[in-house]
Amino acid sequence: MADWSDMAAAARAVSNPATTPADLGEIARVHRGLWAQIAAHPQAYPQLLDWLAQHGDDAAREAVSARRATPAAPSAPPFVVDGAPAAAPAPATAAAWQPPVSQSPQPARAWQPVADAAGPAPHAGGPGQAPSTPHPRGRFNGRTFALGGLAGIVVAGLVALALALTGVIGVGRAGSGQRFEGPGFATPEAAAQAFLDGLKAKDLPSMLDAFAVESFAQQCDFGALLSRLKMYQYFNVTSSCGYPQDDPLGQAMNIAARRGTTVGQVSMLLAAHVSPHLDPTAGGQTFGDDPAEVTAFQAQTKADFANYLFAGMGAATAVSPDSVTNGKYSSDVNQRMLALTAAQYGLQSGDCADVVLTFDLRGERWVFAPSVGRYHGKWYILTLQGNVAVLLGMNATAGGMGPMPPS
Repeated sequence: MADWSDMAAAARAVSNPATTPADLGEIARVHRGLWAQIAAHPQAYPQLLDWLAQHGDDAAREAVSARRATPAAPSAPPFVVDGAPAAAPAPATAAAWQPPVSQSPQPARAWQPVADAAGPAPHAGGPGQAPSTPHPRGRFNGRTFALGGLAGIVVAGLVALALALTGVIGVGRAGSGQRFEGPGFATPEAAAQAFLDGLKAKDLPSMLDAFAVESFAQQCDFGALLSRLKMYQYFNVTSSCGYPQDDPLGQAMNIAARRGTTVGQVSMLLAAHVSPHLDPTAGGQTFGDDPAEVTAFQAQTKADFANYLFAGMGAATAVSPDSVTNGKYSSDVNQRMLALTAAQYGLQSGDCADVVLTFDLRGERWVFAPSVGRYHGKWYILTLQGNVAVLLGMNATAGGMGPMPPS
């Protein structure tokens, strides 16, 4: 069993959606300061959530409450935590990792409905195992972050860091006058629609123009972020407010980090939906000695983009968040979480909104549910994976969209 005494290593593990239930249980034993983040992890299982709700602080209990508004987590038998009540839970031994199977887009999905008040059902495949039904296109699958947009931003930040290190993302030059964000939009729906228009047209600049970049980085409240998380970890600087705003280098770093996360979010969306074998949650793809495997992988990717999923997107219609979440969006617990999120972005609650657009795509009704914010009177996308997407149980890398869940 891994040694999780190193706080930095434990924090990185909690930020990784692939961390097993077994490791989450061990981390919970050692690091009380990570309890809120563990509760939000997609592999946190019911017994662990019960224990965190009973023994955790307000932040941990709120995270558990938010998580219980999402689909079921893996199940596991109890264990004893040193110095804690004997009922404290721990996970069963995690299953061995298996390489993902490359697959072309399919209409089937492994969406699981949001758990009701009776509590989440056990994971049918056992703790740490993948769902028995594949979930192409990163759709609703019950493995999501309860902290919503923040989790998507952190995961996107890791993708963005990789892109930056390989030179894919340019950060510009200080003093050049270059601005990354567009002029903004008059309404929340217009910002979301602009992104969809760019997505349909394969127009990356138009997609990126819909995001707040400079405004986001300059107004984001790092103290509020730390207060919400109850911790600091290095990769959270990718949420674009980790450096001093009154320092030219710090501000330039925040802007560059924010730009990276916007590209990262789009990258994950394309991998999850357009070419699912690139799915960033799958843990990677391994190849044998046969060069035909690499050739087939490349050919599949090219074919997926040639047969571009979103080219046939129909006209979008706006609907209310409560209409697709059975009223969970307006619940007191969820509204408290949204107020904390607004503070993190440096905004008042009235300047944050969750948009829900629905559209037809290849014979299905899809939903797009980003969070948006208003800066200087104009609306921009804050994160593709908005609060409604979390309540619907979307995968954190799905870009806040997927086929409409069953009613």
